[in-house]
Amino acid sequence: MKTTLKHGLLGIPALLVALTAHATPAMCTGTYPQLPTRPAGSEAMPIMEPAFTQFQGASTPRPTYPGLGQLFWPGEPSNSGQQWCIGVIYSTAAQLNALDDAQLQRVAAGVAPAWESSRTYNAGDQVSYNSQIYKAKWWTQNEAPGNAYGAWEQQSNGSTGPQAWDSTRVYNTGDEAVFRASLYRAKWWTQGNQPGEDWGPWTLLGVAPATAPRPAGYQLQLIPGDSGLRLNYLSKPSFETVNYTVDAQCKVNAQSSWSNDNGSNTPPQKLEVLRDGQLIASISGNQFLTGLPRPIPPKPLLETLQAQVRNDDGSCRYADGALLLSWSGDTGASVSASIVLPAQSNSNFLSARACNSDSCRSTPLLWESALGGGGKRVLGY
Repeated sequence: MKTTLKHGLLGIPALLVALTAHATPAMCTGTYPQLPTRPAGSEAMPIMEPAFTQFQGASTPRPTYPGLGQLFWPGEPSNSGQQWCIGVIYSTAAQLNALDDAQLQRVAAGVAPAWESSRTYNAGDQVSYNSQIYKAKWWTQNEAPGNAYGAWEQQSNGSTGPQAWDSTRVYNTGDEAVFRASLYRAKWWTQGNQPGEDWGPWTLLGVAPATAPRPAGYQLQLIPGDSGLRLNYLSKPSFETVNYTVDAQCKVNAQSSWSNDNGSNTPPQKLEVLRDGQLIASISGNQFLTGLPRPIPPKPLLETLQAQVRNDDGSCRYADGALLLSWSGDTGASVSASIVLPAQSNSNFLSARACNSDSCRSTPLLWESALGGGGKRVLGY
């Protein structure tokens, strides 16, 4: 089976549910969909439900498109008790978008329990607050994190290696920080003391080492085939599209938009594929194929286009709203790869992570065991 990945798939609707007169929703009790328990070590990860259609009877065909279902974060869905439910059939194919930076920070914050004003915290306790992780410097209660001189110190943002110096953070003896492209090491406990000060608490170690950047965004498609489940990887930079239209006054207007892609034409060092947290396959090196960028024409000048929209008698050649020209900045630059995954056995979730050294960008947990199956779902959720 040949599968072609196209840009713009990130814009597929999250839910595809068609209600018809032939299927009447019924009352049900419980929480739906009934998601499996997240594997150990992934308790803070969101779960991606496969795309689905409504069950209409035994003859309902199974969808085969690699669409997006709903993303469930820990604690969701919260709906329970009596509610309207429908039967659904899940697609045999799936799509996974890598988590963006804000979502990765949410995962990191989810590892630590949310701060509670009524709780008492001892030195070393960690909490999440406003999507950031904080560690208690001493015993505290009812003191919200965020005060630079308070009981809490903000922790690393999840990246590896020495981080940029932060005036609000507490640094202990031996901690390292980057300031103005130089690497410093703390001589003793310090907070708010800028590196580089004479007789200050920091020792200059030299030029800051280059850190491995976290890979850019990417998209995975899982397509069933005769040889098994094929995983297609695609990372593509965002590009601009400009539509030039003519209005009722025969004036040319430009409307600019950007594609939903958020990737890169630089491959990561590796892509690891996991089932229930266990490594099952990987891609690296020349397994990644880089699409070479092609030249694109320059954007047309509005003045040039404006001179072409009127007839010799001054009347407008185009109707109001007519599309005169569409310009695309898509250079074709991208990175792709494709492998066939081992057969799925008793696992529930499939996920992946693209990494440069120890800096990684993960996907949600795909509910793989639901692919091609059926279940119940709350109506309108």
